Formats: sequence, C-alpha cells, structure tokens
Amino acid sequence: MEIYNNNIRAISSSIGQEISGSILRVYCMDAGSLSDVKFGKQFPHKAFTASGDSITRLKMTAGSTIDGPIGEAKVASGAFLFYLRD
Repeated sequence: MEIYNNNIRAISSSIGQEISGSILRVYCMDAGSLSDVKFGKQFPHKAFTASGDSITRLKMTAGSTIDGPIGEAKVASGAFLFYLRD
C-alpha cells in the first residue's frame, strides 16, 4: 500500500520486500528486522551508490524508527512503513 502527501510517499512492506529510493525514515510496525540496509542518498535518474556505511542485520522493536538517508533496505521479518522522498 502506498500513500502520497506532498513530496513524501509511504510504503507498507513485509517479509521479503526490498525497498529502494530516497528513504527518509523507517517505522517498525511489528517487531522485526531489516537486512542489507545501505545508507546514502539517491538522486533522480542516477544509480544508487552506498556511502560506505551499511548494516547486514538490524533488529527493531515495534514503534521504533531509523532515520535516513537510506538508499536500500530489505525486510527480513516483521512489518515496516517506509517514508520516501518522491
């Protein structure tokens, strides 16, 4: 499910989904974990290049958030809401 508001879009995602783009914030709706979280900015019409910082596995509790800039992340377990710059 996607929700749009001005220049920000929210995507609800669950196990196995990979989200990429200019991710501003990730909200954990149900305790779970993210894998392959790659930090950095993504610019329009250009391939994403990580800033060098990445996390292989990030466990999160329900209600917690992580702020970007994040370019890519994959949901390993649980349910998350990704806020992206459109």
